[in-house]
Amino acid sequence: MTTHPCAKPRWIHRVRRTVFIVWGAVVLASCASLSTTPLNTTETMMWCTYPLASQKVIGTCFLVAVRDPHLPGRYRPVVVTSTHVLKAAGNDPLSIPLRMIGAHGQVFFALVEVGGADKTPPYYVCHPTQDVAAFLLPVPTDLEPLLVVRLLEENHLAGGDSRAGDAVAFLGFPEGLPGSPDLFPVLREGCVASYDPNQLAARLFLINSDVYPGDSGAPVFRVSPKGKPKVVGMVVERLEIREGERSPLALAVDGGVIRETLQLLANRRED
Repeated sequence: MTTHPCAKPRWIHRVRRTVFIVWGAVVLASCASLSTTPLNTTETMMWCTYPLASQKVIGTCFLVAVRDPHLPGRYRPVVVTSTHVLKAAGNDPLSIPLRMIGAHGQVFFALVEVGGADKTPPYYVCHPTQDVAAFLLPVPTDLEPLLVVRLLEENHLAGGDSRAGDAVAFLGFPEGLPGSPDLFPVLREGCVASYDPNQLAARLFLINSDVYPGDSGAPVFRVSPKGKPKVVGMVVERLEIREGERSPLALAVDGGVIRETLQLLANRRED
């Protein structure tokens, strides 16, 4: 989906004019909020979903809160996306414009860069058989009070229960296009379009919705007017009937694969 060369999206140039590059690590104990008004499922998902881009590639990523084994009760923000997005960047760094909140409630951005030629071994882990990767989000601790980050909890990741006909939604950045000036993603909906009688062993499923370069890594979730989000998968590919001939079908990995990838990251950190 996102492996062809493409121009750097305009949001990077706009963000670079107003923010600075940040590096480091952060330990988050809680998440900031713009107001006391509860967010619905889709709005919660939008706050934790970001564009991810380099000179060569555009993709989508989302943030998951993972418990820090070295600091009980604390969490680390982990970025989840498609492996092919990270590999397609090559030696170029990838940029993530993190939303931050100013003293008067205005939203601005800190452009975090990851990867690059000096990152050996890779800064991410990838699933051994599926197109899913994860890495720790690098943000300096002094920016934590300003960072508006909605983190999904690991128990929001569902696995093995996507049924044919289930209504789902996903959030991405088609062709690098944001859905608003604050760089929130674009929402699209569909239903699970494939059936696997051995549902517990399912690794991949189809969604009857079109996707574009930039949508790889888009979280797939169930829509609910109330309650917490339930992420059932992640978009990894646009299907083609023949070479160069698109079909209105997206291929997604099951949420269980995401959980397995997060465990691989946890194992590497413990080593």
